[in-house]
Amino acid sequence: MILLNKPNINFNLKINTIIDTLKSNELSTAGKYVGVFEKALTKFTKIKYASAINSGTSALFIALKVIGVDKNHEVLVPTLTFIATANSVLYNNASPVFLDVDDSHNLDKEKFFKFIKNETFIRNKLTFNKKTKKQIKAIIITHMWGNSFFDIELYNLCKKRNIKIIEDAAEALGSKYIINKKKIEHVGNRSDLACFSFNGNKIITTGLGGAILSNNKKYIDKVNFLATQSKTDKIRFKHSEIGYNLKLSSLNAALGLEQLKKIPKFLKDKQRIHFEYYKQLNHLEGFSILHDDKKTSNYWLNIISLKNTKKFNAENLQKYLYKKKIETRFVWYCCHKQSYLNKFQAYKIRHSNIVVRNSLCLPSSTDLKVVHQKKIINEIKKFRNLYL
Repeated sequence: MILLNKPNINFNLKINTIIDTLKSNELSTAGKYVGVFEKALTKFTKIKYASAINSGTSALFIALKVIGVDKNHEVLVPTLTFIATANSVLYNNASPVFLDVDDSHNLDKEKFFKFIKNETFIRNKLTFNKKTKKQIKAIIITHMWGNSFFDIELYNLCKKRNIKIIEDAAEALGSKYIINKKKIEHVGNRSDLACFSFNGNKIITTGLGGAILSNNKKYIDKVNFLATQSKTDKIRFKHSEIGYNLKLSSLNAALGLEQLKKIPKFLKDKQRIHFEYYKQLNHLEGFSILHDDKKTSNYWLNIISLKNTKKFNAENLQKYLYKKKIETRFVWYCCHKQSYLNKFQAYKIRHSNIVVRNSLCLPSSTDLKVVHQKKIINEIKKFRNLYL
C-alpha cells in the first residue's frame, strides 16, 4: 500500500539527542530537550517565543484560554478545517461561528468582511454579534494543506475591532506568507498566537506533539504557566488557578529536534512531489490540483478536485485507487454539518460544501518514490479514461 502521508524516520542516521535523553533518564516535560527544541523552532520561524505542547489540539485549546476566551464569547472559525479547530472553542465553553472558504480552501476574506459589516456592531471598542449579542473575541486563521493565508486589511480590521487572531498552522511548518513585495515571513509572525502540530503525518513529527509560538512574551509565559499546572510555588506545590499538564516530553522534543534538522530536505521533497502532480494532472480535463502560484506553501498535502459526474467523482476515485493499493483520503467534513456543531451559526457557506464533495487528498509522504508517484498518476489517468 502506498500510504497517504507517513513520517520520514531514517534509522540509519545518528539520533544522538534521543540516545542522550534515554541515557540521562530525562524523559519528562522537565528534560532539557524541551527548551532546546523550543529555541530551534524560534530560530527556524523567526518568531520570538515558543512553548512545546503535547499536541496541536492542546495548543489551540490553551491559546484560546490565554487570550481569555470563555462562555460569553464567540470565535470565528472556517468550516473547512480539522475538527480540533472547532473543538478547541468548545473546550473553552465558547461558541464557534463558521465561515466559508474560497478556491484556495482558506478563509473567504470577502465573506468575512461582509459578516463583520452586516452581522456585527461595536460597543466599548469591542465587537459583538448582532444575532447572539455575544462578543466576538477571536478568529482562528487556518493554513489549509500548508497553503498560507494572509491579508493585511483583515489583520488590521481585527486589530481595530479588538478581535484576537490565532493561527492554526498545524499543517504549515515551513510555509510563508507575503507581507508586501519586499517582505516574506514564516506563518505565525503576524498573529497573537500561532499553533503548530507535529503529529505523525505532519512535515516533521515528534510522534505526537505541537507548539505555540508568539512574538508576545506575556502570552508564552502564560501558556507555560497554565500548561504546567499553574504552579506558583514549586517547593510547596501551591497553585493559583486551574492548570493543565500539556507540555511536550523531552523524549518527544528530542525526536522533533532531529526532524527539524532535516526540514530543508523535507520541504524540497514536498515541492518536488507537488509539482509533478501539478504538471501531470492539472492540465487534464476533469481534474485540477490545488496550487499555490506564490510558491509560499510547504506543500504538505496535495489535493485533487474532480469534475463531479455520476461516476467520475472523488468517491469512486478513492475506491478505485484503494483497489490499486493507493491510500487516499477525503478532505475534512465541514464543521457546520457535524451533528453536534450544526446548532451554531454558519454564515453564507457554499463553496466549502463543493470542496468536500469534489476533492481528494493524494499520497504526499516526503519519501514517496518517483516510481510510486508515477503509478499513482498513471492510475488516476486510467480512472479518467474509464469514466470521462
